[in-house]
Amino acid sequence: MDLDVRFHNMSKAMKTQLYMENLTTIFNPQALFCDGTSFYRYPAEPDVNDRVRLRFRSARENLDQVVLVFNEQRIEMEKIFNDRLFDYYEAYVQLGSRQVYYYFELHCGQRVFYYNSVGLCSSVEEYYHFTMTPGFTTPDWAKGAVFYQI
Repeated sequence: MDLDVRFHNMSKAMKTQLYMENLTTIFNPQALFCDGTSFYRYPAEPDVNDRVRLRFRSARENLDQVVLVFNEQRIEMEKIFNDRLFDYYEAYVQLGSRQVYYYFELHCGQRVFYYNSVGLCSSVEEYYHFTMTPGFTTPDWAKGAVFYQI
């Protein structure tokens, strides 16, 4: 039997399933973002034992899953809202008194990427993990300042 005839005789549900299985998501690395500002980490300069909200941004409907890797914990982030261009994921962590490290594991189809303080990576780069030091505050005079070392 000819392939065209077999495809024509397939049910609509089977055609849809075949189509869906062969779709590939176009990964958009330029839309990924997270930093230490208060929109993405609240509070931005947490105190000892604070509960901290962490957010991550991606292109709308671009990722299947975002996992926050916080010290050795793996926390699946929840998509909390989106706008016309972006999805925003969120998770909460509880701090103690010690400095903590974290990064994001991004799942897009069969591919897995990692996002840290320097951006997107294809592997875990410990040196570039985001860090939080409970109780550390930047002096007001230094916030937004530009320093030059000669």
